Amino acid sequence: MNGLERTFQFLETAPQDPVLEVLRPALRTHQAVVRRRALETIVRRDEPEGYELVIDLWDQFDGEARARLADAPAGLAAALQTVLEGQDDARLLRALEMMVTLRSFGLVPAVIDVAESYASQPVRVLAQRTVFDLASEIGAEARQDRDRPLVRRPLQRALATSVLRYPVHQQDRLVDALLSCCGPNDSELLTLLAPGTDTREVLLRRLATSREAAVTELLAAMVHRQRLCSELEERIAERSDAVFARQLLASIGDKFSGHTRRNLALMGLPRCFQPEHLEPQTLSRHDRLTLALVYAVSDRDSVRALTRLLDALESLDQDASELAGPLMQTLLRFPVLDKDLLLRAAASPGLAAAERAAQVAEPAAEPAAQVAERVAQVAERAVQVEEPAVRLLRRAIHALAEDRSPYAKPLRRIFSPLSAAAVMGQWDELRMATRRRIGRVVLQIDPQAIATVTDRLRHPVLGRRLEGILAAVALEVVDDVCEPLLRMVANDHLEARVRALDALKFATDESSYRLLLQLSEGPVGAIRDAALEALQHRNEARA
Repeated sequence: MNGLERTFQFLETAPQDPVLEVLRPALRTHQAVVRRRALETIVRRDEPEGYELVIDLWDQFDGEARARLADAPAGLAAALQTVLEGQDDARLLRALEMMVTLRSFGLVPAVIDVAESYASQPVRVLAQRTVFDLASEIGAEARQDRDRPLVRRPLQRALATSVLRYPVHQQDRLVDALLSCCGPNDSELLTLLAPGTDTREVLLRRLATSREAAVTELLAAMVHRQRLCSELEERIAERSDAVFARQLLASIGDKFSGHTRRNLALMGLPRCFQPEHLEPQTLSRHDRLTLALVYAVSDRDSVRALTRLLDALESLDQDASELAGPLMQTLLRFPVLDKDLLLRAAASPGLAAAERAAQVAEPAAEPAAQVAERVAQVAERAVQVEEPAVRLLRRAIHALAEDRSPYAKPLRRIFSPLSAAAVMGQWDELRMATRRRIGRVVLQIDPQAIATVTDRLRHPVLGRRLEGILAAVALEVVDDVCEPLLRMVANDHLEARVRALDALKFATDESSYRLLLQLSEGPVGAIRDAALEALQHRNEARA
């Protein structure tokens, strides 16, 4: 054992006064070994006077020396407590800096008093920052399921008491400190946020306006609550800053539950995710998928929501994601689109132009998927500016033409207002050209369209049978339902017989043509007139 080591061993047990006089210059020396042993000696003695010396010389310690005090005994906390209760500004500033470095969570209640009302502004500001830094650190651990309740709860209670004194001290940073210390389900916070409390207004205001990451993280985490009050829902929905947008995306992306889905659906698309506030191209791939998920469950614009959802799902083909399940579940739950919106899209000239182009270029020689793809390409060229609903409808038709598309079943449900059964009662409200355009779309959306028309032609109620006749013409499937039409001509109500004959003018088979010839030579009346008109149309079409 060398002489230096024996000296420090003696100093660890020697009387106090001469020891401090020796340790003071030892702490200031440039010799790292001497400085380290002097600090260890003070820690082992664990006396307030020694720690006061450490506080006085704190600015001279390097990072290694400061780290050695992290596990100091209770004497250091007692010395810091004494400084916090005093009026020495210089020592207070050093003590506050020490607390952040040493993570002195237990001293936060004492620092709150300094932060609220100490006379010196520099000391007061640093005290507020110290409280906030320590509170946000312990709160972040709790929100990440690494809670230390024995440390956090006393700190939280002290901050809650401080917020009750807000009308006196008016320090927003201390309100932020409480929020940053909390989790979304903490009873202390929920009590202060309860209706009728004096603290509710200031807490809601800071949740709406604070730019502190810890506060926005707390507000974002509240989207997962089982019960979300309207005021908190409004704060989440109305914030538009980029800081909150990224926090909310991160929170939703990490944990998307049934409660999350319901809360987003109720509040609508948060303002921070609106196109004017957020540019998707600036986001990571995971955040873009999360954003699509949010749009799908919360956007009141169902066309935009479904478009973004399909974009996200198609991007998963080459790169799987943990969000694949929630995205597909959202497609399965996506609400049926508005019928009037779909009818307008189906009647669009853009879709009609694409259909005409497809029919000209030998569609029968091509697989259905290739036809659908070419239809989409032609329509894109035909229409320069097109409604989003029309683009979405064409996209759905293209997907439904693919036999193995995983989206076929949910898309048929979402677009079910364009099924043959859904539009059956509306054909007589439309012009013939519009009927034809919509009818072509119905055939591509609804694989059971012909069967539906056939069943309607056999319905016992006359009005329903008449609807079936209109549908057969609109869908251009008269040849496919010729048999029930012929039975109607032979044995049905007069109006139904006349309507059926009018539909047969669009048929191409020989059996219906022979029937028209026969009836055109029958007795004068409505049946003969209808047969003659149909026959004339057939002959002109053949010419």
